[in-house]
Amino acid sequence: SCFLEVLIKQMMINFGKWCFGVVCFICLLVVIRCSSQRFDDNLRYDISWNGPLTEQTEPGSHHERVMITTKDNEKYQCLIPQLKTEAEDFDIDFGPAPEVLLSDVLEATPKKCSYRLEPYWTYEVCHGQSVIQFHEEKDKDGGIKRDEYILGKMSNELLQELLKRASSDSSSNENKKKIPTKKIEGQETPYYSMEMTDGTPCDINGEPRKSYVLYVCHLSANNEVISVKEMTTCEYEIIVLSSVLCANPAYIVKKEPINDIQCHALPGHPSRPNSLIEQFNEDSLYRTSSTPRSSSEQKKALPPQETKPSNDESLNKNFLSGDYCLIGGTGWWSYEFCNGKFVQQFHVESSKAKTIIKLGYWNKQNHIKKVEEGVFVPKGKNHVMHYYTGGDICDLTGAPRTALVILTCIKGKGQQLSIYMSEPHPCQYTIGVESPILCPFVEKADKNGLFEQKKK
Repeated sequence: SCFLEVLIKQMMINFGKWCFGVVCFICLLVVIRCSSQRFDDNLRYDISWNGPLTEQTEPGSHHERVMITTKDNEKYQCLIPQLKTEAEDFDIDFGPAPEVLLSDVLEATPKKCSYRLEPYWTYEVCHGQSVIQFHEEKDKDGGIKRDEYILGKMSNELLQELLKRASSDSSSNENKKKIPTKKIEGQETPYYSMEMTDGTPCDINGEPRKSYVLYVCHLSANNEVISVKEMTTCEYEIIVLSSVLCANPAYIVKKEPINDIQCHALPGHPSRPNSLIEQFNEDSLYRTSSTPRSSSEQKKALPPQETKPSNDESLNKNFLSGDYCLIGGTGWWSYEFCNGKFVQQFHVESSKAKTIIKLGYWNKQNHIKKVEEGVFVPKGKNHVMHYYTGGDICDLTGAPRTALVILTCIKGKGQQLSIYMSEPHPCQYTIGVESPILCPFVEKADKNGLFEQKKK
C-alpha cells in the first residue's frame, strides 16, 4: 500500500541499504499495529541495537514484542514503541498572548521599523503601523526620485483595540485560540500574524494591497525581516524574527519526536547484524584511509555530495583582510561592511559629496566580552554574529553607536548580496548580510564566531 511504501522509504533513509529484509519486516509490523490510527507521514523512527536479550532487558507483558530474522539467519527480539506524535495545533494558553508580548515593539515611540534591502526594492516594516516598498534613484536634475507602494497599513485606533482585546482575552479562559504553523526552512514553525490592509491600489485588479506580517520566535533576533513574498496578486507575506515571542513556549519550534524500535539479540547471535557492522567499517575505512581508491569504488561506497562552487582565493583573502567590502542598499542610505574594520552607512549627493556615519569599528576584545556576557550567541547553523563598537556619537543618547552584524551563508553561486537593517534601540543597529561568499568562512568560524585568519 501507499502507507507501507512511505514508511519503508523513511526507514531506508535512516538505516541505509544494510539489512533491507529486517527494515521491511519491522515496517510491515508497524503498519499492521498502527493501521487503525490516522496516517501521518511526518512520523520518524529509529532502530537501536541494545545488546543480548537478558532477564533485565526482557520487556514487560504490556509491551508488544516481535521476533525477526535477518538474511544471514541472525535472530532478534524487537520492541515496537507506543507512537509519539506532536499535537496538530499549539495552544496559546501556554503563556502570554502574542499581542501582549509584542506590545513594546508595536507601540514604540518613535515607531520601530525594520528594513529588508533587496537588489532593487527596499522594504520598510514599521511594526504595528505600515509596510512600504520603495526604490530611490537620482533623476536627470540630480534630485532623488522615489517610487513607493504601501503594501498595507494599520491605524493606531485599530492597533489599540487589538491590544486591548488581547489583554482581556489573556486574563480569561474564554476565546481559546490555536496557534497556526508554517513550514519555514523545513520545520513546522508557530507564528503570529498581523494583517495590514488599505495599501496602494493594485495595478492588476484595482484592489488595495494587503500584507500579512508573520512574527516567529528566534531567541537572538531583533525583529529582522527575513523574507518578503507576494503570495497572490498584490497580497504579501513578510516574515519577521522576534525574540520577545519566545516568552510563550507555544511559539518555540518543537522538535519532532523519534519513535525508537529497540532490538535485542537472542542467545548465540551477534549484538547487531553483521551487515551493519561491515557497512560501518567500510565507511570508516573510506573516511580514515590514506590509500587512494579507484573512482568506481568511491562512487559505490561514498554517498553523493552536493557540488560546491569553486572559491576565488584572492576574493576570500581580500574579504578576510577587509580590503573587499560588501555594499548594499537602494534607499537614501547605503550600507558598507568591511570585515574586521568597520560597518557604516553613507549617502552620496548629486554633487558627489558623501555623507558617512560610522556605525561601529571592529574590536576583538569588545566582541569576546559581549559573547562572555551572554549578550548574543555568536555562531549558529548557517550564520555568525560580530559585534562592532565605538561608532560615531549618537545625538539622542550621547553614546557611541554600536552594530551587531549577522553574517549568513545562503546557497547559490557568484557574489549576490542582500543586506537588511533594523534599529531596535536608538543608535544600536542590527545589520544582516547574506551572501554565498560567506559560506566557507561561516563553516570554519570558531566558538566566538570569528573567522580563521590565514597566516602570511
